[in-house]
Amino acid sequence: MRAAYGFVQTTRLIKSLGVALLLTFASGSVEYGIGTFLFLTFSFAFNDWIDAPKDKIGHPNRAIPSGKLTRQQALYISMALFTIGVSWSIFFLSDYIRGFSIIYFFSILYSWILKPNIPIFATPLWSWAIAILFLQPFSADLSAYLGVAIIVYAYELLLDYRDRKADKEFCKTPTLSNILGKSTQIIAGTLFLSGIALLA
Repeated sequence: MRAAYGFVQTTRLIKSLGVALLLTFASGSVEYGIGTFLFLTFSFAFNDWIDAPKDKIGHPNRAIPSGKLTRQQALYISMALFTIGVSWSIFFLSDYIRGFSIIYFFSILYSWILKPNIPIFATPLWSWAIAILFLQPFSADLSAYLGVAIIVYAYELLLDYRDRKADKEFCKTPTLSNILGKSTQIIAGTLFLSGIALLA
Protein backbone atom coordinates (compact mmCIF):
# COMPACT_ATOMS: atom_id res chain seq x y z
CA MET A 1 0.00 0.00 0.00
CA ARG A 2 2.84 2.35 0.87
CA ALA A 3 4.54 1.65 -2.48
CA ALA A 4 1.24 2.22 -4.32
CA TYR A 5 0.91 5.62 -2.69
CA GLY A 6 4.52 6.29 -3.58
CA PHE A 7 3.74 5.50 -7.22
CA VAL A 8 0.79 7.91 -7.19
CA GLN A 9 3.01 10.57 -5.64
CA THR A 10 6.13 10.17 -7.78
CA THR A 11 4.16 10.15 -11.06
CA ARG A 12 1.95 13.08 -9.91
CA LEU A 13 -0.83 10.76 -11.00
CA ILE A 14 -3.76 13.09 -10.36
CA LYS A 15 -2.09 16.08 -12.04
CA SER A 16 -0.95 13.95 -14.99
CA LEU A 17 -4.41 12.45 -15.39
CA GLY A 18 -6.04 15.88 -15.26
CA VAL A 19 -3.79 17.29 -17.98
CA ALA A 20 -4.25 14.14 -20.08
CA LEU A 21 -8.04 14.39 -19.85
CA LEU A 22 -7.89 18.07 -20.79
CA LEU A 23 -5.86 17.33 -23.91
CA THR A 24 -8.04 14.30 -24.72
CA PHE A 25 -11.15 16.48 -24.85
CA ALA A 26 -9.41 19.40 -26.55
CA SER A 27 -7.79 17.28 -29.27
CA GLY A 28 -10.63 14.78 -29.63
CA SER A 29 -8.03 12.02 -29.46
CA VAL A 30 -7.96 9.42 -26.69
CA GLU A 31 -4.63 8.25 -28.11
CA TYR A 32 -3.13 11.70 -27.66
CA GLY A 33 -4.46 11.89 -24.12
CA ILE A 34 -2.86 8.56 -23.25
CA GLY A 35 0.41 9.66 -24.85
CA THR A 36 0.29 12.82 -22.74
CA PHE A 37 -0.37 10.82 -19.58
CA LEU A 38 2.53 8.45 -20.24
CA PHE A 39 4.92 11.30 -21.00
CA LEU A 40 4.05 13.29 -17.89
CA THR A 41 4.13 10.34 -15.50
CA PHE A 42 7.52 9.29 -16.90
CA SER A 43 8.90 12.83 -16.62
CA PHE A 44 7.80 13.28 -13.01
CA ALA A 45 9.09 9.85 -11.91
CA PHE A 46 12.40 10.28 -13.73
CA ASN A 47 12.89 13.74 -12.26
CA ASP A 48 12.18 12.39 -8.76
CA TRP A 49 14.80 9.68 -9.30
CA ILE A 50 17.38 12.26 -10.35
CA ASP A 51 16.43 14.75 -7.63
CA ALA A 52 16.24 12.25 -4.74
CA PRO A 53 19.30 13.60 -2.86
CA LYS A 54 18.14 17.21 -3.28
CA ASP A 55 14.56 16.39 -2.29
CA LYS A 56 15.78 15.20 1.12
CA ILE A 57 16.22 18.91 1.84
CA GLY A 58 13.77 20.64 -0.47
CA HIS A 59 10.86 18.16 -0.54
CA PRO A 60 11.26 15.61 2.27
CA ASN A 61 7.64 14.46 1.91
CA ARG A 62 8.07 13.24 -1.66
CA ALA A 63 7.97 9.51 -2.34
CA ILE A 64 11.69 8.70 -2.25
CA PRO A 65 12.95 10.84 0.68
CA SER A 66 9.90 9.88 2.77
CA GLY A 67 10.59 6.18 2.19
CA LYS A 68 7.42 5.31 0.26
CA LEU A 69 9.59 4.25 -2.67
CA THR A 70 13.24 3.35 -2.94
CA ARG A 71 15.29 5.20 -5.51
CA GLN A 72 15.68 1.92 -7.42
CA GLN A 73 11.90 1.48 -7.55
CA ALA A 74 11.52 5.01 -8.92
CA LEU A 75 14.07 4.21 -11.62
CA TYR A 76 12.21 1.03 -12.60
CA ILE A 77 8.92 2.96 -12.73
CA SER A 78 10.39 5.66 -14.93
CA MET A 79 12.04 3.11 -17.25
CA ALA A 80 8.77 1.19 -17.62
CA LEU A 81 6.81 4.37 -18.34
CA PHE A 82 9.43 5.52 -20.84
CA THR A 83 9.29 2.20 -22.70
CA ILE A 84 5.50 2.15 -22.76
CA GLY A 85 5.26 5.83 -23.65
CA VAL A 86 7.71 5.70 -26.54
CA SER A 87 6.09 2.52 -27.86
CA TRP A 88 2.65 4.15 -27.63
CA SER A 89 3.91 7.18 -29.55
CA ILE A 90 5.38 5.01 -32.30
CA PHE A 91 2.33 2.79 -32.78
CA PHE A 92 -0.58 5.16 -32.06
CA LEU A 93 0.70 8.71 -32.53
CA SER A 94 2.62 8.52 -35.79
CA ASP A 95 1.41 12.00 -36.79
CA TYR A 96 3.08 13.42 -33.69
CA ILE A 97 6.10 11.14 -33.39
CA ARG A 98 8.56 13.97 -34.07
CA GLY A 99 7.06 16.12 -31.32
CA PHE A 100 6.99 13.28 -28.79
CA SER A 101 10.56 12.30 -29.67
CA ILE A 102 11.66 15.87 -28.99
CA ILE A 103 9.85 16.21 -25.67
CA TYR A 104 11.08 12.86 -24.33
CA PHE A 105 14.61 13.91 -25.27
CA PHE A 106 14.12 17.35 -23.68
CA SER A 107 12.74 15.79 -20.49
CA ILE A 108 15.75 13.49 -20.07
CA LEU A 109 18.20 16.26 -20.94
CA TYR A 110 16.46 18.62 -18.48
CA SER A 111 16.44 16.25 -15.49
CA TRP A 112 19.65 14.31 -16.01
CA ILE A 113 22.12 16.88 -17.37
CA LEU A 114 20.98 20.49 -17.46
CA LYS A 115 19.12 20.94 -14.15
CA PRO A 116 21.96 19.62 -11.95
CA ASN A 117 24.70 21.35 -13.96
CA ILE A 118 23.39 24.37 -15.91
CA PRO A 119 19.89 25.00 -14.52
CA ILE A 120 19.62 28.42 -16.15
CA PHE A 121 19.26 26.57 -19.49
CA ALA A 122 17.19 23.71 -18.12
CA THR A 123 13.98 25.57 -17.34
CA PRO A 124 13.54 27.11 -20.82
CA LEU A 125 14.03 23.66 -22.36
CA TRP A 126 11.32 22.13 -20.17
CA SER A 127 9.04 25.06 -20.99
CA TRP A 128 9.42 24.34 -24.70
CA ALA A 129 8.68 20.66 -24.09
CA ILE A 130 5.37 21.54 -22.42
CA ALA A 131 4.53 24.02 -25.20
CA ILE A 132 5.05 21.30 -27.80
CA LEU A 133 2.96 18.83 -25.78
CA PHE A 134 0.08 21.28 -25.44
CA LEU A 135 0.06 22.77 -28.93
CA GLN A 136 1.20 20.23 -31.51
CA PRO A 137 -2.32 18.85 -32.15
CA PHE A 138 -3.68 22.35 -32.73
CA SER A 139 -1.17 24.79 -34.17
CA ALA A 140 2.10 25.31 -36.01
CA ASP A 141 2.17 29.03 -35.17
CA LEU A 142 5.57 29.82 -33.65
CA SER A 143 4.21 32.81 -31.71
CA ALA A 144 1.67 30.54 -29.99
CA TYR A 145 4.42 28.12 -28.99
CA LEU A 146 6.53 31.00 -27.73
CA GLY A 147 3.60 32.40 -25.74
CA VAL A 148 2.87 29.08 -24.01
CA ALA A 149 6.59 28.46 -23.37
CA ILE A 150 6.93 31.88 -21.75
CA ILE A 151 3.90 31.29 -19.52
CA VAL A 152 5.26 27.90 -18.43
CA TYR A 153 8.69 29.46 -17.88
CA ALA A 154 7.19 32.13 -15.63
CA TYR A 155 5.55 29.42 -13.53
CA GLU A 156 8.76 27.37 -13.39
CA LEU A 157 10.72 30.43 -12.26
CA LEU A 158 8.45 30.68 -9.25
CA LEU A 159 9.00 26.99 -8.49
CA ASP A 160 12.75 27.54 -8.75
CA TYR A 161 12.42 30.45 -6.35
CA ARG A 162 10.59 28.17 -3.90
CA ASP A 163 13.39 25.61 -4.24
CA ARG A 164 16.25 28.11 -4.24
CA LYS A 165 17.93 26.83 -1.05
CA ALA A 166 18.16 23.22 -2.20
CA ASP A 167 19.13 24.29 -5.73
CA LYS A 168 21.92 26.47 -4.36
CA GLU A 169 23.39 23.48 -2.54
CA PHE A 170 22.95 20.80 -5.20
CA CYS A 171 23.16 22.60 -8.57
CA LYS A 172 26.68 23.25 -9.85
CA THR A 173 25.73 26.69 -11.19
CA PRO A 174 23.03 29.08 -9.95
CA THR A 175 19.43 29.03 -11.14
CA LEU A 176 18.05 32.27 -12.53
CA SER A 177 15.88 32.57 -9.43
CA ASN A 178 18.98 32.40 -7.23
CA ILE A 179 20.55 35.14 -9.32
CA LEU A 180 17.45 37.37 -9.31
CA GLY A 181 16.45 36.76 -5.69
CA LYS A 182 13.21 38.50 -4.72
CA SER A 183 13.03 40.12 -8.17
CA THR A 184 12.09 36.68 -9.49
CA GLN A 185 8.44 37.28 -8.65
CA ILE A 186 8.33 40.54 -10.61
CA ILE A 187 10.14 39.01 -13.57
CA ALA A 188 7.84 35.97 -13.53
CA GLY A 189 4.75 38.20 -13.49
CA THR A 190 6.08 40.25 -16.40
CA LEU A 191 6.87 37.12 -18.39
CA PHE A 192 3.41 35.70 -17.69
CA LEU A 193 1.75 38.84 -19.03
CA SER A 194 4.06 38.82 -22.05
CA GLY A 195 3.08 35.23 -22.82
CA ILE A 196 -0.61 36.11 -22.56
CA ALA A 197 -0.05 39.03 -24.92
CA LEU A 198 1.55 36.75 -27.51
CA LEU A 199 -1.44 34.42 -27.38
CA ALA A 200 -4.00 37.22 -27.57
